[in-house]
Amino acid sequence: MPPRRHRLDGPRDDLWKENETTLRRLYLKEHRTLKDVKKVMESEHGFPKTPLSTYESKLRDLGLRKKMKRKDWYPVYQHYVNSGNRHTAMYFNGTRIPWDKAWKEIRRSGARESIEGSAVALPTDVIMRTPSPALVAQNFLPLYYLPPIPWHLSDAPLVGLSPEAMFLRLRLYDIPSNLLRIEMLNKVQQPAANTLPESNELRGHYSSSDATNPMTEYTLAHQPAAISPQVSKHRGGNWDVDTLSSALYRLANAEAEYYTNPEEPLDESIDVILNQTPKYILLKMLERNSPTVRASVETLVKKASDLGRKDDFRNMIEAVARRHPEWVIGDGYLKCAARVGCFDSCRLLLQLRMQHRSKGDHHLCRCRYGFGYVDAVSEYLARGHVECVKMLYQHAIGLDPTLLQPGDITAHEIFCCILETVASGFYKRFPLDLGNLVVPQTLDWLLDAGADVDLPLPLCKWLKVLYARYTPLNWRPTTLDHMFFNNVEVYSHLVGRSTKAVTELTRPGVYLSAKKGVDSLRIYLLSRSSHTPAQQDEFVDIFLAEELLRRTETHTRTESHTILDFNVIHALLHQNVGLPEFLWNLNPSVMLYCVVRAAVVQGVHPAVQHIIKILVHKGAVIGAEVIDRAVETKGTVLLQILSSYGADFRENGASALCTAAQLDNYGAVDLLLDLGVDINATLGYPNTRERSTILTEAFGRNYVPRRHEICGHKFYDYNERPHIRSAMLEYLVSRQVYLGADSSKIIRQQFLLLVTKQIQSIDFEDELMWAQTLGNFLRLLNAELLTHDSPSTKPCLLEALFPSGFAYVQEGERTISQIIPIIELMLEYGIPTRQSGVLTHLIYKGAPRDKVQRVLDSGVDINAYSGRGLRGRYVWRYTPIQAAASIGSLGWVQFLLRMGADVNRPAKGYYGRTALQAACSGGHSNIDLIKFLIENGADVNALPSKGSLTALQAACDDGHDNIDLIRFLIENGADVNAPPSLRVAARRGDFAVVILLLENGADINAPGLSALDEAAENGKLDMVQFLLDSGAFSSYRGESGYRGAILQAESKWHWVIADIIRQHALKNGKSGEELSIPSSEWKDDSSSKYSSDLDSRDESETESEMGSNAGFEDLPPF
Repeated sequence: MPPRRHRLDGPRDDLWKENETTLRRLYLKEHRTLKDVKKVMESEHGFPKTPLSTYESKLRDLGLRKKMKRKDWYPVYQHYVNSGNRHTAMYFNGTRIPWDKAWKEIRRSGARESIEGSAVALPTDVIMRTPSPALVAQNFLPLYYLPPIPWHLSDAPLVGLSPEAMFLRLRLYDIPSNLLRIEMLNKVQQPAANTLPESNELRGHYSSSDATNPMTEYTLAHQPAAISPQVSKHRGGNWDVDTLSSALYRLANAEAEYYTNPEEPLDESIDVILNQTPKYILLKMLERNSPTVRASVETLVKKASDLGRKDDFRNMIEAVARRHPEWVIGDGYLKCAARVGCFDSCRLLLQLRMQHRSKGDHHLCRCRYGFGYVDAVSEYLARGHVECVKMLYQHAIGLDPTLLQPGDITAHEIFCCILETVASGFYKRFPLDLGNLVVPQTLDWLLDAGADVDLPLPLCKWLKVLYARYTPLNWRPTTLDHMFFNNVEVYSHLVGRSTKAVTELTRPGVYLSAKKGVDSLRIYLLSRSSHTPAQQDEFVDIFLAEELLRRTETHTRTESHTILDFNVIHALLHQNVGLPEFLWNLNPSVMLYCVVRAAVVQGVHPAVQHIIKILVHKGAVIGAEVIDRAVETKGTVLLQILSSYGADFRENGASALCTAAQLDNYGAVDLLLDLGVDINATLGYPNTRERSTILTEAFGRNYVPRRHEICGHKFYDYNERPHIRSAMLEYLVSRQVYLGADSSKIIRQQFLLLVTKQIQSIDFEDELMWAQTLGNFLRLLNAELLTHDSPSTKPCLLEALFPSGFAYVQEGERTISQIIPIIELMLEYGIPTRQSGVLTHLIYKGAPRDKVQRVLDSGVDINAYSGRGLRGRYVWRYTPIQAAASIGSLGWVQFLLRMGADVNRPAKGYYGRTALQAACSGGHSNIDLIKFLIENGADVNALPSKGSLTALQAACDDGHDNIDLIRFLIENGADVNAPPSLRVAARRGDFAVVILLLENGADINAPGLSALDEAAENGKLDMVQFLLDSGAFSSYRGESGYRGAILQAESKWHWVIADIIRQHALKNGKSGEELSIPSSEWKDDSSSKYSSDLDSRDESETESEMGSNAGFEDLPPF
């Protein structure tokens, strides 16, 4: 019986409002198009027939839209500014929008440049909530994706719980954050003033020697009887103990969002502690010997430094240093002191470091933040704090050499790093060159204090001296040598302090004399009698190698650093001509490549031909790499020079022909073809079985980091070249390039890639580019390359339209509305679809139902996986129903099941998921979809593919938001231990889920990476303590049972967690070297080799399933 139709003459506006819930679900929750919504409402809900335009206007009136407009972000930002830039929650159509995403849209819209200062009305479908400054426990709103505060669970009624469940909740009382809360609830006293706004007043009131201060000394014992869930509110203030405790918990458990940009909004927890807590209470709290406080200190200090709050920074450093100096002696705190320009704190931190170093605590004084000490020096200099620079340098000079450990920075390294920064002209956003009066004064002071420009450059990671990596230690460049080639102005300032520049061989001396010619170079060498002729020749040889490497090897995409003085190279080669061979493995062939590369960039200098002649005479091989690099944008001079010296173009010129076609150099194309290059030759990739055609490479090779190996010498070169133009393709066709497909060879696959690269280069906004690209595309399709079904192991041409798969959308990637016309064009030309995975992409990208039906009608397999024939870790292999479930679309899932989709199609590939696993992932919380899948036979315990999760694990990964879903899955047979779900919840620090899983039989020490390891690696301090108290061990136990967990914690700098694991082990009578020394000093490093995912199974694909081809983005380098 058809559904009853509503009367058309009724109150139509009321009818739309009555069905608002259904319309919202269809349009917003299930992401259906207006046309689909209209069809469902009329066929299933008895809605009157109404034009589609009416749906559009009525849904807009109801505030049902899928995207915000650019102008909507202006009132959003105005509301944020009017709230005092405090943490604000934003909801669009009832859905929480993460603030980092909202902030990106605000910046894109330009809203920050047009502030009106007055209140503005928000769009009707946008709600913003700014917590009150007087945050109390019941109004403390944690971010929606964060687990609940654990003591809120422990304070819940225990009536009706089993003894085991009661003990689990009671154990929450003993986690570090709750113990700190209990102390504050029981012992915090009312201070004399609510908040002391500035540091001077605070410092006068707050003194460590003030015996009358009730907060100066107090010790507390944990007394369960004193625990009270009630809040001890500070009357007249703007804080309360529970709010502060909750904020500290978030901070100590790595749940606070930390932005380094001062313009970004403060995380709510950081805002509570820094802005809303009285400073008196905050500083007393920092003195507590609590793991929670220690874990919070680093974030608080760094944020105060980022915000430029000098007084707050100094007060916190002094408060912590008074009781726990070992917490703040890392190099990172010196850098923070430099950023905020706090001289007093810098001096205090250096004193603490010296005290601990003298006690032998070297590991506490090591650099934990990479270049922390060096950055601190540069930061002070850039900000003009010369006294701090002097203090840090004097500290390095005063270190006892016998106490230095490997990796410790020396005064000479500091001096070299300062020079390197000055030579670059900038430090971060600060100009830092000799034009800044502070800089030359500081350099002069350093030189007077003992800095030596004649010392060799240090072998340290702070200085990247790639050009000297083959140089023997006794010939390493000096600091002055290095500055000559980096910044001549700095060199001129330093050269007067050198004693070697006048009497000994130096690189600047050799360079300047060689620039004038061979005779001048010989005169210079004769004037340096301190070296024998053999030593002089060796030095010239070394300098020649360094000069070529310095000018030609760069790890950037720009070629601006390849300026090579050919006169200097020519003179050096003449001086060197008597040597039988060059030193090391920098052979003449590599030198020839470097010279040719520079000549292409700079132009062919008259000396280039003579240089090539000398190098060929000394044994340089003119290989394919050299010929390829000799192709110029215009002209053929270099190719002709190489030809005159016997280059074999027939054998080695194919790659050069690709380059000539890309550069649109018709003259080079003609020359190469005339010299015997086969236009239809195939090319091989090094160390692979992959083959390619010349034309394919000309289409596909755009920007490629190319690794060369020339006569044993390996190095990278970076080339950026355009795609082949339509006119050049037509010209190559006239020169007999082959466009046909030969199924007996690999040409079919290579032309597939050719068409793929051409499609990916389409620019819809550039009409000229579009016409040119479309012309190439149609020419290739007209060649009937792929109108026959390709093997199942080869990539699908239609899927090539989706280069990033469907895991994420790359910037600049085409939308589905731009892709569909190309798909329709390809279908008209008969591109095969039978085994294609394109249907998966269309559903995920939100293609209209009629377009999907068009692909279905072409004969596509409803159960085909995407990513056919591609290899690589990030190739996504989903069936259409898995894609539909991953976007939470019940409508698509129902449709696909009616069409015969397999609901239990196995998960394949890395991160692959079954339909049920996909529905439980990503925070969809679509319980109706999950119930529907289970009712239709979905296996709740199906195994995931490598890197993915079971349905229960996926639900646990979204935490307490899915607590009802987790219970539902367990009630429907989900196994909590196959594989273990507990470690997923432990990784998130979600006590509610962990307790639920333990109550349902989860094994706390299940095989594989343990829950304790996961919590330790992810900085979940309180979860680690809870698991330790519950009997958890590490998956790599070592002698103590906790070796792997300690390693995981220290590898991510969670020193507090490593310490509480050690304390727990020692308290329970355990032993082992891991309990007494840091992991970096362990004798046995086998623990570092143990897998981080021991129970993840390997990919199930065989070689035939994977195919012999790499992914479109993962092809071997050309």
